[in-house]
Amino acid sequence: MIRELDSSDELEEALREQPAVFYKHSPRCWMSTRAMRQLEKYAGVEGAPPVYLIDVIARRELSNVLSERSGVPHASPQVIVMRGGRTQWHASHLGISARALEANTSE
Repeated sequence: MIRELDSSDELEEALREQPAVFYKHSPRCWMSTRAMRQLEKYAGVEGAPPVYLIDVIARRELSNVLSERSGVPHASPQVIVMRGGRTQWHASHLGISARALEANTSE
């Protein structure tokens, strides 16, 4: 499941997930489109945690809040995996793959 975040309240709720998987997406970027296909593949696997999408064009402020909370400088496309409020793993651009996500979100 991929769910788009629209507010800081929704971001705070998503941070309670273990793990919390965030995807920063630009609808204007071909690289983001490629990464989105990988996220869809990952999210379609049974037992995968939800993926929370932040549109970096429409929700730039929310994207900045996530960068601040995670300690990971902004990039797009970008995936950030957090557990217990701490960044566990992150990747951007061609480093985003369903396989890498599976490896970095399993217990």
